[in-house]
Amino acid sequence: MAQVFDLKNITVKYGEFFALDKVSLSLEEGHSLALLGPNGAGKSTLTRILLGQQSPLSGHCKVFSEEPGSLENKARVGVTPQVLDFPKHVTIKEILCFVAAHYETPFETVMDWVRRLNFEKLLLRQSHQMSFGQRRLISIIIAFLGNPKFVILDEPTVGLDVDIRFKIWDIIKEYQNSGGALLITTHHLEEAEELAHTISVLHQGRIIESGSVDSIKTKYGLKMIRFQASQAPKMIDPIQKNGDYFELVSANTDEALRKIVEDKNVKNIEVLPVSLKEAFLNILSEGPRP
Repeated sequence: MAQVFDLKNITVKYGEFFALDKVSLSLEEGHSLALLGPNGAGKSTLTRILLGQQSPLSGHCKVFSEEPGSLENKARVGVTPQVLDFPKHVTIKEILCFVAAHYETPFETVMDWVRRLNFEKLLLRQSHQMSFGQRRLISIIIAFLGNPKFVILDEPTVGLDVDIRFKIWDIIKEYQNSGGALLITTHHLEEAEELAHTISVLHQGRIIESGSVDSIKTKYGLKMIRFQASQAPKMIDPIQKNGDYFELVSANTDEALRKIVEDKNVKNIEVLPVSLKEAFLNILSEGPRP
């Protein structure tokens, strides 16, 4: 399967600070990658490299086997940056038609998006009158209007209500099912778990972990024990209360279970895989390796 992009030993340095430190990363056609990491980890710098907006100090980057930012790649790649602004007094219809005119996108395709997202009554609303959620949805549509082969979404659902987030997820899944490739940066770990084939964790400018969600969970060996009790059993820590259940995340569930079942007050015990959140926090606690 052909590669969408290939980064090898990419280094970006600001003064003495390494934004990216010998980063190697690739993505194949038809696959999706979630890039996770705390603020300042280098995620935005990496996306600028892929878009040809920044050159690395060393290393090389190819997008569809060409230089990033080439005219051909501009037609192949859709992008929604984390921060996107529109000129004032421009309507939603004018924004969408202006972007579509840069591609071979018929007007009916624009209207399909409008109808799907119930924007018919809002077409003449000016940009400064749009809510944050509406602006975010428009920016997502713009990324897909040119029928791109590869889409970069930088925090696509940040600050959005749950119902709008699910609507965006449906759009992304439809694109994935059509064979499109996706790179998504997000702080919503459930979003990464829902949408990505592969997870890569970027920390202090380095890729410190990569793999499928299931392989990462398995590698870090964490499981969650849930049970009901009138009070938390003694000698077991840390335990959190979640509704009617106590929850314990452990790498040694056998030992934890032995302690739990000694308390005759415990009932309805379950052993479950942890969420990506617990695995992610465990990865960050280990930090970059030399």
